[in-house]
Amino acid sequence: MLDDLLRGAFRLAHRRPGVVFLDLLWKAIWFGLTAIVLILVGAGFGSRIWSVAWLDTGNSTVNTAVAFALLRGFYEVHRAQIFGAVAAVLFLSLVIWFVLEAAFRCKLLLPLPLGDGSAKRRVRVSRSGKSGDPQPYLRHRPIGLALRALSQRERGNRQFGTFFFSNVLKCLFLTNAAFAFGAICFSRYIVTPFAEWNQMWPDTRGAAFIVVLTLAALGFLLTTIETLVRSDAIELLGKDLFRVAGLIGILLLFETMIDGSCAVMVGVGFLSVSGWRDALLMLGTAAVGIAFMTILHSYLLVVRFSAVVIMRQNGVEV
Repeated sequence: MLDDLLRGAFRLAHRRPGVVFLDLLWKAIWFGLTAIVLILVGAGFGSRIWSVAWLDTGNSTVNTAVAFALLRGFYEVHRAQIFGAVAAVLFLSLVIWFVLEAAFRCKLLLPLPLGDGSAKRRVRVSRSGKSGDPQPYLRHRPIGLALRALSQRERGNRQFGTFFFSNVLKCLFLTNAAFAFGAICFSRYIVTPFAEWNQMWPDTRGAAFIVVLTLAALGFLLTTIETLVRSDAIELLGKDLFRVAGLIGILLLFETMIDGSCAVMVGVGFLSVSGWRDALLMLGTAAVGIAFMTILHSYLLVVRFSAVVIMRQNGVEV
């Protein structure tokens, strides 16, 4: 049953708290690298601004107006360069995200050993039908260790490719679907003045709701397939489809509900801001909320893969 499976998945995830920490580590590395590159780009453009000579009028109000005029003129002159630099940094950040995600998770999340004696031991069956040594090459220890290291390296390379391309393909498919549905649903907004958008919304909100539901269903399907592909358990789609879908759906729905609640609370807080102190307080609250949602995502991700590992061990072992 699903309750027993979820209970076992949570127990298994609790035995590997280091996996959750390391999954958070690569996200912290990605955030740090992105922030550093953005700061360097900002410092590069800022040095050009500081190199511009302008006279101090002695009046703070006039100096502020001159500074804003200088910034506006600098932006108009270097607008293409600024957008190009920011776009290049964001693209580099996206590539780093995909690489770090695949490099860390292919080694940390899979395989997750059960460790409770419930997993059966794989053995190699000889031609005579008797159980043989599961790893006969380990009898010669130096050769066996070398072959095992080579096998683990090759398996790690295959897992990295699987994790990397599965994530890239899922994101590309979802992005293309979102652009296609958005173009179909909101194409009239592009050629309509902004002041008339409020009049068009009652006619398009039904289509927008359908688009959101379709993208959510598509994301759930792709996430399910990606989880099984990464777990090397794609055969569970045919052996135990409903239980796999129910398990992943429960975990994703639970995470979505908590993330949505946090987003609504932070949004309501920003709407009630009345001064710079309240704004700073809400920015700190938003940062804490983002950190909490990141930790929750990493934890539930480990739980999801743990549940798939348990299903694979119980249903596919030979």
